[in-house]
Amino acid sequence: MLQTLRNGRFLTFVFAVAFALLSTDQCTAQSDTTASGATSDATRENGDWTNVQKILNHRCVVCHSCYDAPCQLKLTSPAGLLRGASKEAVYHTERLKDAQTTRLGIDAQTVPGWRALGFYPVLPSSETTGEAGTVLERYLELGRQSPLKANAPVPTELGLSIDRPLACPTTQEFDAFSSANPKAGMPYATAPLNDIEYQMLMSWIQSGAPLPSAAPEIPENIQIQIAEWEAFLNASDLRHQLMGRYLYEHLFLARLHFPAGEPRQFFQLVRSASPPGSKIEIIATRRPFDDPGAEPFYYRL
Repeated sequence: MLQTLRNGRFLTFVFAVAFALLSTDQCTAQSDTTASGATSDATRENGDWTNVQKILNHRCVVCHSCYDAPCQLKLTSPAGLLRGASKEAVYHTERLKDAQTTRLGIDAQTVPGWRALGFYPVLPSSETTGEAGTVLERYLELGRQSPLKANAPVPTELGLSIDRPLACPTTQEFDAFSSANPKAGMPYATAPLNDIEYQMLMSWIQSGAPLPSAAPEIPENIQIQIAEWEAFLNASDLRHQLMGRYLYEHLFLARLHFPAGEPRQFFQLVRSASPPGSKIEIIATRRPFDDPGAEPFYYRL
């Protein structure tokens, strides 16, 4: 640890945590770069997603970005879109028991895993084959059919309070929902999408809503730093065990950035059932100080 302090990496790490921007994705690593060996199809898909993401960031994530986004639909990343939506409210003041946690990237790692937790699809999938459009598509169409008047107050039937009841209709329920709520299209209670934005989103959905297939690359210099930090955090002596636990319990919500890395590449400190050098297997506990189990665990980035 003294050597780490001498070379300044510990202080760099702590100050980077203090000043790093909070990431909108609950993922262990993020990057805007794509794999160098991507195929032309993958490049096209990434290009489509880049244009779609700009629209989502400009018009949608103001509501659909937080942990308690409406219907838990997070539109800040491909992982959130694939997870879909849920009818369960994150915050419920009358709840008597702990709710099932639904942290993106932590409580489930696959689409089937999210379906088991009650999430339903909003994009084209095998689960929606034969349906009259996806949830996202139907919401956009509803907003197009009944746009709000420009420079006029929001209709009173559109509730805007933070504790308003949410309908969260599935594809099968959308006809009844749209009939009862003709003004509840997306974007909700705001100016409609312009023609270019609407056509781009609808074209993307109707073409299968392709999402980036390439995993983000981690530069070699960052991989070296990650390996050094994981070795430090998982050292076996009591002093390092105490420091590892202290750092994890104080930084478990942080998004960590290496100054020499990509500007929008962040990492999260997690507890994993797998050791450094292997694929991370996150141990999903409700609190950072909850028992991780009897088996050995490792701090990973």
